[in-house]
Amino acid sequence: TVVAAGLSLSLSLPHGVRARLVNAFPAERHGKRIDVALGDLPATDELNLIFAVTVDAGAGDTAHLTTLSASWSDPATDSRRAFELSLPPLRLVDPATAETTPVDADVAEQAALQRAASEQREAMRLDRQGRYAESRARMAQAAHALAAAPATARVAESYHVAMMYAGQAADAALSEDLRKTGTYDALRRSRGKRDGTSRS
Repeated sequence: TVVAAGLSLSLSLPHGVRARLVNAFPAERHGKRIDVALGDLPATDELNLIFAVTVDAGAGDTAHLTTLSASWSDPATDSRRAFELSLPPLRLVDPATAETTPVDADVAEQAALQRAASEQREAMRLDRQGRYAESRARMAQAAHALAAAPATARVAESYHVAMMYAGQAADAALSEDLRKTGTYDALRRSRGKRDGTSRS
């Protein structure tokens, strides 16, 4: 059952902050705002979106405020709904403090999985273009990133897949079945899907 139809999300960034959506959803930039079209969201589905964010250097303890908003149609009430929320500030700290700041394991896992999916999509594109060595190198990069991620079952599975593609002959194309499977798998994971399962 679709609970949010035509779901769209907007991330508004302050001056000095840049972001890029790692997932494969359509995203458009409008000045300092990134609009993401997520489509229809079924009940119990969960989407995990990863943005790669960079912040300009500045004075210590400077805080950058970002805003997230979403809008969608509610099929149950036949009405348009929306929300807006201020995210925790991005605060500048010295390198030593940054190095000792605890890492959110779930975010680290999702970031590694989404970056690996992005590399896999690019690797399949390169293979189709006949750039086999570059394709295998991209999968090796994905495996390297996954090796540094939290050692979860999903990371281990993605690492195994990346190593399998990286180990394919670099002087010939992937089989059509392998390339189709790799493209589909990368797109599914880049859309935040949890390996054929869902949760509320």
